[in-house]
Amino acid sequence: MELVNPVAQAYMFAAQAFSYPSKDFYDLLASEASQAWLRGVFSRLPFCVALNEDLRFSLPWEEVEPEYINAFDVAPACPLHEGLIVQDGTRQALFMDLMRFYDHLGVHLCEEPREYPDHLCVELELMAYLAEEETKADGTEAKLQALRLAQRDFLERHLGAWFPLVNRRLPGATRELFYTRAGACLEVLLLNHRDYLQKAVTEGTERLAILNSGGLVP
Repeated sequence: MELVNPVAQAYMFAAQAFSYPSKDFYDLLASEASQAWLRGVFSRLPFCVALNEDLRFSLPWEEVEPEYINAFDVAPACPLHEGLIVQDGTRQALFMDLMRFYDHLGVHLCEEPREYPDHLCVELELMAYLAEEETKADGTEAKLQALRLAQRDFLERHLGAWFPLVNRRLPGATRELFYTRAGACLEVLLLNHRDYLQKAVTEGTERLAILNSGGLVP
């Protein structure tokens, strides 16, 4: 599915950035056209996320895959799973909470390749999906409000709460500057999007109250 919402595009890029690396993705980011596309995406966000540096790999391709494995995959220095970063309960309870959230939104995890529901990329793809659904809401206030509430709640309870802890580990976990730069960018995206959503939810609540009272929305 081709995404048109810049917020959705930004989240999907982040999901690709922290997925298992491929040569195609490595080569894609090396092109100036891709860097220009990324700058365009971030410039169209309804909140500020500055791209101060290009987001491309710094190591030779032959070193990227083992670097990813050491940092994120096998006995990782920096796990990409919420339940391995935030240990304030059992991971099974976390899985159940996440699956309830996904089921409530009608989202089903892919069978192949199968990731745990608390994987960073799964949570980022959920945010991309919800942001893209806003574009399809056709200005329906109640539907927009429900989507914004879902995004805000997910950021507050999950992604926005635990990814900053990942970001603190990244500089010591990998030599690949792409991951540290992408992580810094993602943390700003999560923070500023959460603040944007909080304001949008507050304003949406006021508009819905006016509509439900039979008044006109200014």
